[in-house]
Amino acid sequence: MLISLRYSPMRHWPHRHWNHFALHRWTAYLSLVTLFLHPAVLLLAARPHFRLFDLLVPIHSPLQPTINVLGAIALYLLLVVIGTSMLRHRMPRRLWRGLHYLVYPAAVLLLLHSLLTDPNLINGHPDYTDGGKVFVEITILVVAAASWVRYRLRGKGLRPLK
Repeated sequence: MLISLRYSPMRHWPHRHWNHFALHRWTAYLSLVTLFLHPAVLLLAARPHFRLFDLLVPIHSPLQPTINVLGAIALYLLLVVIGTSMLRHRMPRRLWRGLHYLVYPAAVLLLLHSLLTDPNLINGHPDYTDGGKVFVEITILVVAAASWVRYRLRGKGLRPLK
């Protein structure tokens, strides 16, 4: 969001030069690794038993198939965003930018999946007061606030006043 708002670390805090594009790129790589490790761990669970097919097409997964579909769609949208970012110099900027906005619906689906999934894989009823769920709830509030600020600053960004 800072990049889209034309954030400048020289003009704004911390008033030093640092490569926020590299931070953006490495955050994407870390997200990609996490996106693949998260479902891969489910293959190791004894109960319920997940197959590779259940992870790729979770329509018939053994527990919470609808919520797992939300997570899978988020995964596929983020793969499109990251994949097209690696190819952005070979495609029109307008197309790349439009595809990059898929990160917003992916974030909504990812946060819904995170909030509604039973982390214990027992009965499909999550405990919303659990520490992990509270973290997700706080993340939802932070993402909503940042998205609202981003929406309010659209077109203007953080450019200096003339």
